Amino acid sequence: MSVSAITANSNPPVYQNSMRQDLQALQKALNSGDLAGAQQAFATFKDDFHSTHQGRALFQTHVPVAIQQDLRGLQSALKAGDLAGAQQAFATFQQDMTQRLQHTEPPSVEPPQSTEGGSSPGVNVIA
Repeated sequence: MSVSAITANSNPPVYQNSMRQDLQALQKALNSGDLAGAQQAFATFKDDFHSTHQGRALFQTHVPVAIQQDLRGLQSALKAGDLAGAQQAFATFQQDMTQRLQHTEPPSVEPPQSTEGGSSPGVNVIA
């Protein structure tokens, strides 16, 4: 799934771009096995997420429950230093986002494409 599709919503473009870049950095770090880079990218994503949502926590937003669970799993894996778990959690997050977008986008819109190579960890957005 394309990371750009993940942040396609009604938030201002500056926040969409920041979160998209954060997720791309996270994905790159996970794909390359860089746990510290993934943890940092997730922290940056979390900061941008909170800025976008006026400081509200993940559970206080319109983010679907399945996506919240995916991000919590990603956060837990990153905190535990579990690279494989973080990669799997990010892959699940991507799949759930793809399914969500397929159900919310007009039929004429093509679903996002997966990036080549595997998964990468996300940034903590749960706090």
